[in-house]
Amino acid sequence: MAIAPIFKKAYWLLAAAGGVYMLFLFLLLNEGLQRQGFGWSTGTPTERGLIMDGISLVKWALEVAKIPPERLVLVGQSLGTAVATAVAEHFVVESGIEFAGMVLVAAFSDLPTLVRTYSIGGIIPILAPLRPYPPLQKFFGRHIKDTWQTSTRLANMVRTSKVLNLVLIHAKNDFDIPWKHSDVLFHTAANATSETGLSTQQIDGVKHHVELGTAGWRNSWMAGTRHGGVKKIRQEVLMHGGHNRVITYAPVAKAVYDLFDLEPRPQ
Repeated sequence: MAIAPIFKKAYWLLAAAGGVYMLFLFLLLNEGLQRQGFGWSTGTPTERGLIMDGISLVKWALEVAKIPPERLVLVGQSLGTAVATAVAEHFVVESGIEFAGMVLVAAFSDLPTLVRTYSIGGIIPILAPLRPYPPLQKFFGRHIKDTWQTSTRLANMVRTSKVLNLVLIHAKNDFDIPWKHSDVLFHTAANATSETGLSTQQIDGVKHHVELGTAGWRNSWMAGTRHGGVKKIRQEVLMHGGHNRVITYAPVAKAVYDLFDLEPRPQ
């Protein structure tokens, strides 16, 4: 069975098991759905608008294409990780709908935190020169309209879900979004599996850590639920891939295949 992807520009991706959906979903995306403020779509791009676009696309897949949620994987890259997380949270919290899994590539914890450390091309810092002046950094942070609180949304989704398959992938040489954001999200998600809360030290002491040599390393976390389900969280930090190319690397495709319990076909 093939994996059919839906690409929403550079923002997020929805994968569906079953090649029969490929053409229809591709046409829907490229001909019938453009994000607000781009192409022939009216309005202004906003956080809420992008989230609603994502929700609409998933609803189409569920209600029109009739793809069961357990055969859908949400995948986001960069800003798309914030959209995918918000969409997943919406369906889990509002409808109790859970997907086969979610893969977040080059994710960030929230926009104000990212801006404080962001450098254009990894060279030109934006607010880093204000680091010695925390009040000034906070002043500018308060004026960010769309804050994209991915960490908060992810924690809410993890706490609410009965089963979970979450994969975080980040390149160590990502100079746009530092890989440490992946660490924050991994600990946030792991902490949300506990009713009493866990410290970073407690999580690091229990997580399963595997060194992958020159490829990077992997952290894994698994917790049972009162409903008899299992919540699985995996973080992969790759040594290479940067910010843009990492989405094309094999570990991303393999993560999607694994969530569908499929084996990639040999070439």
